[in-house]
Amino acid sequence: MRTDGRAHTKSPDFMGNASAWTGAYVDATPHAGDVAQWDPGHNGAGSAGHVAYVAAVNSDGSVTVNEYNWGNFHRLNVRTFPANTPSRYLHF
Repeated sequence: MRTDGRAHTKSPDFMGNASAWTGAYVDATPHAGDVAQWDPGHNGAGSAGHVAYVAAVNSDGSVTVNEYNWGNFHRLNVRTFPANTPSRYLHF
């Protein structure tokens, strides 16, 4: 599925674009293991929205995420930002 750090196929559990995700419990409080979700156009997200895996909630309240397709198409990106940067957090 991945070679040279690049995704070449969709995973079998691909859930579609962020703008189509529904049914999960959502709020503004992040927890490790949650999914951070951006509405389309919110804080730099594209027209389909964006999602990222919450790897950690840091002692200062900031959030560290692992994500693909933010800045580097088909490449893993890790970044840290204030907790209010995404539109919401999804808890599965």
